[in-house]
Amino acid sequence: MKRVRAQKGFSLKLVEDQSNGRIDKSYVNQIENRAVLSESISLKKLSGLAEGLQEPEEVVVAVARGKLPSDIKDLRELKLIEDWRSLPPSQRDDAEAFMQLLKLKAARLNENRRAGTQKNSDGVTQKVKKKRA
Repeated sequence: MKRVRAQKGFSLKLVEDQSNGRIDKSYVNQIENRAVLSESISLKKLSGLAEGLQEPEEVVVAVARGKLPSDIKDLRELKLIEDWRSLPPSQRDDAEAFMQLLKLKAARLNENRRAGTQKNSDGVTQKVKKKRA
């Protein structure tokens, strides 16, 4: 946690302020210096810490429970979940539609790679010459 806070340039006071009163700077300091057992930290405090650090709650909870960041499958995936939750319900349909478009685009690109084709600047599909090694 200390490394994340330092990388972001956050002071203990800033983490406290950004947590909206859910965790105070002295408790953040105790967590960082392992003065409290991670198992004894409440989910409410971990949630406040996540908010204060501007990190996905799932990541902070996982790290507090002993998982190293390398043990967490994909931090970007967790960040997307956190971003999704922060959207107003009226915008979630748009976000989902956008993700579906990206998924279709990726599938087409993979299909074209397998077929040895690509679209030129005019949008016309053409064969691609394979480069020799």
